[in-house]
Amino acid sequence: MSERSVSPPDIGPSDDRTPLRTPAVALGDLTESQKMLTEQAESFAQDDDDVGCIQELQMKLELSDTTLVQNSYTSIPRPPYAEVKHYLENLLNRG
Repeated sequence: MSERSVSPPDIGPSDDRTPLRTPAVALGDLTESQKMLTEQAESFAQDDDDVGCIQELQMKLELSDTTLVQNSYTSIPRPPYAEVKHYLENLLNRG
């Protein structure tokens, strides 16, 4: 079996996130699960603010019921309001 190694993926100049901090590792020293996680590292969130975006993803949803549903507005409870507001402002500022 030949020895392979994996380096962190290059996110590219169009992405303002910092590159993944995955060190280059020799795959021979890892279990099968660790190898899979290392190879697919770019699929996972990099930090708590990484909500992800798949530009190419298109879905066709077939509904079995065409009845429209209207829900009333649900406000955010007072205790987490400031935290939620800060989180949403950060998302908007990041684009």
